[in-house]
Amino acid sequence: MIRLMLLLAVTASAAAAPSPAPMLVVREPGHDLGKLRQAETVRFNVRLENLAYEPIKVVGGNSSCNCLEMELPITLAAKEIRDVTATFRTEMREGEVVARLTLAVEASRPAPGVDVWANCEVVPEFRADTKVAFGRVAAGAAVRRTLRIEPVAASDATVTAVEVDPPVFVATSPSSGPGKDWLISVEPNAELPQGEYRALVVVRTTSTRRPEVRVPVSCTIDRGYVLSVDQAMLGIRDYERAEEGRARITISRADGQPVEFGRAEPSAPYITARCEAPGAPPRECAVEIAFSLALGRPPSNAVIDETVVLHDGAGRPVLRIPVRALLRSAEPCCAPSTAEGRAKERAALERGMPPYFRTEDAEGRLADSGAFAGTPTMLLFFCGCPACHAIAVDLARLDPKPFAVYGLLHWDPEKARGFAERTGFPGRLLLDTGARIGERYGVPACPYLVVLDEQGRIVHRRLVHLERGASVLQQARDALAGNR
Repeated sequence: MIRLMLLLAVTASAAAAPSPAPMLVVREPGHDLGKLRQAETVRFNVRLENLAYEPIKVVGGNSSCNCLEMELPITLAAKEIRDVTATFRTEMREGEVVARLTLAVEASRPAPGVDVWANCEVVPEFRADTKVAFGRVAAGAAVRRTLRIEPVAASDATVTAVEVDPPVFVATSPSSGPGKDWLISVEPNAELPQGEYRALVVVRTTSTRRPEVRVPVSCTIDRGYVLSVDQAMLGIRDYERAEEGRARITISRADGQPVEFGRAEPSAPYITARCEAPGAPPRECAVEIAFSLALGRPPSNAVIDETVVLHDGAGRPVLRIPVRALLRSAEPCCAPSTAEGRAKERAALERGMPPYFRTEDAEGRLADSGAFAGTPTMLLFFCGCPACHAIAVDLARLDPKPFAVYGLLHWDPEKARGFAERTGFPGRLLLDTGARIGERYGVPACPYLVVLDEQGRIVHRRLVHLERGASVLQQARDALAGNR
């Protein structure tokens, strides 16, 4: 049976002995809120009691996630008992959610704080396939997959529309009514040029809790061309130097037939591409791809994630080559300022391209995510919860090779250094002010693990609040091995 309960514990102050007497306690700590579905809000009372002989002010402190909050600050008179409304929001989460809110006490003398805990297992309103993967598909083949979405808990929601973003796949709306499974047919566009394609099937519903269900779809179209590399990686470049990045790809055919292209069409003005086909008839073709910031700037300051489409002699698109690069700026990096830039960064994240950022570490030294490339990397987003503390302590006792390990904390440098001293964390602690970096990396809660391979691509992302350090390290190693 899934159960939700509120656990409240008084934490000891870090002041020197003797410990200060508590001024604030919480009565009636047990709150069974029952099962919660996605995007559900539950309110309940937390009873606070002032044990001091003077008024005290209760203010919010650190929060492990934004799903638990209280109406603060409040002032309690001497020996006063007051019920304070707490709000728990499940948002769009699934599975177990762990939240903590630390209440700090402001008074004439130091006093311990109070931790408010909430745990729950969120039951989704719909169960859907986690992804639809076609694998390698011969060009023009009639291949179809069925995406199943199962309403849970007698949902009366219906489907209003089915969309694919970007529209490289075709999806048909289901005919099932309320309370029944929705079966959605998905197939790749038969006219697609050779290349790798990823998209999202977006099923819009009448549900107020989950108005849409999003399922990733992927396939690789094969038209018989053989590429020396699957994508053009243009390296890491600085904004202030308008230098060019270059890549060369050799193309042939598996059947030995001649290879000849009419034109190369880049998707952005700062990308250039040129085809060379030596010999007659040409048995292979070389494509020179380059970018130059002198020809234009990308819409965001994080990544170049474009394509070059090669057309045959009749003008038909036959080959699609991804073109990718990571850009660095001398200025501190923040999220893209435009909606187009943010959408492009999210799409790149789904394809394994990490958002670029610049920040400082706990010692005040500049940190640049461009340094991640070349070494397998573990990024651990921490918030100071017990699960974060346990993982950091475990990793201090383990050998994290072959990874470079970074922890990201949305604290000030002093608190970050305190975390390092208490746990012995074996990596470098970076400051994620306002959790803005975590938001760009799609971090729903903490602790959260992101694994990057030697090329700086994301190969694994997961919430690890129920894991210990050895399990987290093994996950990272398995993800790295599976990507090689």
